[in-house]
Amino acid sequence: MSETGTGLDSSNRVVASILGLLLVSAGGYGLVRSLGGVGHPARAGALLDGGLRADIAEHAGWVGGAATFVALLVAWLGWWWLRRQLLPAPPVRRIAVGDGRGGRTSLDAGALAEAVTRDLLASDGVATGRGRIVGRNGFPGLSLTAEVAAGADPQAVRRHVADHVLPRARTAVGRQDLVAHLHLRLADPGDRAIE
Repeated sequence: MSETGTGLDSSNRVVASILGLLLVSAGGYGLVRSLGGVGHPARAGALLDGGLRADIAEHAGWVGGAATFVALLVAWLGWWWLRRQLLPAPPVRRIAVGDGRGGRTSLDAGALAEAVTRDLLASDGVATGRGRIVGRNGFPGLSLTAEVAAGADPQAVRRHVADHVLPRARTAVGRQDLVAHLHLRLADPGDRAIE
């Protein structure tokens, strides 16, 4: 199974990096300013000079409207980002497996999901299981959920997915970059010790 990040993971890293750089820059500027490193030390106490404060007070309605707009924009972006985190990846209906001069070949994702589920259930350690084809931006992936049978080794189930299920699915779609996310549930966790 691959640990390659999805497009959502990449966008999360970009957003977190930009926010981190902005916060580090603002913190560094505040620290340097508080130590008198920027401008005249006598003015180090006030961030805004008197003229700018007077202009803001004179145009309080516009400044308040602009601040409200920025706050709403930030709130909307935060809601959009959180929603993308909480929603599962959308199911894929068809997967393109070939695109040539003579036409395009695609595979029904439901048929592939059934085959993946059968391969998953072929493991002796799986009591019940389900496979789904998910993805974003044209990059399909496998979402596998398996209940490990009582007394079975969860690592054996993981090896079965890595050695049998995933290679067969990659061959079926003709993509070696196909990623699988495996979710294991223990059928009877009372007598197990996970290491």
